[in-house]
Amino acid sequence: MSSFTQSLVTLAGERGVVTTDFPYRPVPNLQYWYTDVAYVPRAEC
Repeated sequence: MSSFTQSLVTLAGERGVVTTDFPYRPVPNLQYWYTDVAYVPRAEC
């Protein structure tokens, strides 16, 4: 895990999840994309 990602994990704390290589689909009619680093708030987990 990079130092940048580790910093985000520390900042997120219990408020959310930080993960790497995260697949997502921004809108239903588009293909899946991948992001290097993602933050997902706990309310959406």
